[in-house]
This record gives sequence, structure tokens and C-alpha cells, in this order.
Amino acid sequence: MKQHNEYINNFEKSISLMVLSCINDLEFKVGNKKLIAILQGSESNYIFENEFNNNPFYGLLQNYNSNQISTIIDRLVEMELIELKELDLEYYTSIFDLTSKGKTALHSGDLAKPYLSNKLFELNPLILSDDNKILFERLRRVRKEIAKSIKKPAFIVCTDKVLRQIAVTQPKNEDSLLAIKGIGEYFIDNYSSLFLNELELARTTSENYINTY
Repeated sequence: MKQHNEYINNFEKSISLMVLSCINDLEFKVGNKKLIAILQGSESNYIFENEFNNNPFYGLLQNYNSNQISTIIDRLVEMELIELKELDLEYYTSIFDLTSKGKTALHSGDLAKPYLSNKLFELNPLILSDDNKILFERLRRVRKEIAKSIKKPAFIVCTDKVLRQIAVTQPKNEDSLLAIKGIGEYFIDNYSSLFLNELELARTTSENYINTY
């Protein structure tokens, strides 16, 4: 258990330090929505026009939704590592920047426990019915093929928790997928069609089986 907690703490610290680095490396600072867009890897014109895509941490949290990233940002504010500065400009009313405490943490690589996991994830996994378990395994195979094609670990595509939610809710469109915690715009743009096709195929197979009998 002690080692398990240590792994979680290191994971939380790494995310916190990378978000701090992202903010620190921005040539000019941004507010909440645009910071979330940068961390999600948004491909909007605004991002490319201002070359935010060149930030080393652009797309760092591409598999997190806006609410989750906002939770991380709020936690860094609570820890007094970043602060919201009010501006009197036409396009910006407030921006995030590192506090002196945040700069020290970034420089030293040391910070107090962020306690992010409980805020970001439900620790108890969904209990799947027999039908849901079959669908879950089909979705895992889709994820495995995607991971193989992009040469990255499967969890980079999405977590098992996300797959369980998909298996239970069985979304029929991108909006329904996006409502699932842990799915962001990057997932929608790059992988949603593959998962939606598999879900549709599973529904069709099930309906044909029922009609046969």
C-alpha cells in the first residue's frame, strides 16, 4: 500500500510540475479557457496563430476533459503555486502566472502532495453486467489496435475506466462520448469514429441475434 501511494503521489507531482512548466514557458500568459485548450492540444486557429503549439507541454493532457483540467488548475491555485492576475486589456481580463512559491517548486522539482487523484477519478470501478463485459473486451481490442498504430501504450488512448463508462452508457454520437469523464477533444477528433463504429456493430449484432430468436 505504501508503494502504491508513492506511485500515485509521484504521478500527481509530475502532472502538477508539467502544468507549471507549461505556464512558465508561455511567452505571454493566458487565462483559464486558453490554458485548457493548450493543455488539451487544441488545433484552433488561435492556438496556431500564437504558436502555442510550440510549447513543449502542448497537448500534455489531451486525454483529459475540460472539467478535469480545470480541477488541476484550481488545485494549483489552492496550493498557491499559480495565481490569477487581473488585467485591463481588450482580449484578456485575467491570466495565470506562477507565484514565487510555484517558481521555487518548479526549480527544485519538489512540492507538497497535490492530492489530485480523488478529485480527478472515481476510485471504485463500475460493475459490468455480462453483456457489458463482452462489449468492454471488444472496446479494449479497438484501443489495442489504435495504440499499436500510434506506437504508444494503450492508456494513452484512454483508460480502462473510460472504456467501462463507454461499455455501460453505449454512446451513439460524439456529444455523448464527450460527456464521459476522461474523454477530451483530441480523443473525439482522432479516435471517436473507431469506437462509435464498434458500438454500432455490437448493437447490430445483438439486434440480429434477438430477431433470430
